[in-house]
Amino acid sequence: MVKAGGKHLIVDYWGVDSAKLTKTKEIESILKQGAIEAGATILGSSFHEFGEGYGITGVIILSESHISIHTWPEKEYAAIDIFMCGTCDPRCALKILDTYFVNQYSKTQMIERGEQ
Repeated sequence: MVKAGGKHLIVDYWGVDSAKLTKTKEIESILKQGAIEAGATILGSSFHEFGEGYGITGVIILSESHISIHTWPEKEYAAIDIFMCGTCDPRCALKILDTYFVNQYSKTQMIERGEQ
């Protein structure tokens, strides 16, 4: 029998206001709020801006794993990866992210990561 070791959400947002997808500090803040809402412990973060009008990439490092993002403002698109183990629920983080990344269409896939 395989027991779930954690929940892994893969989230795609299309049709997001391109100006929001370049705001590194705001995105870092909303990802951290999502982590806290999910019950995770933040250990650190690292973000990189690709230049004026271009996207960002970043990661929030958690004791329970991570939340990462990559944005393409020119395509009004953001890709987010949320992986949490233990008692954390990444779906709670998603509720917070949805408020910032208002979109025309989104897709979320959940994978239960296992251990033997």
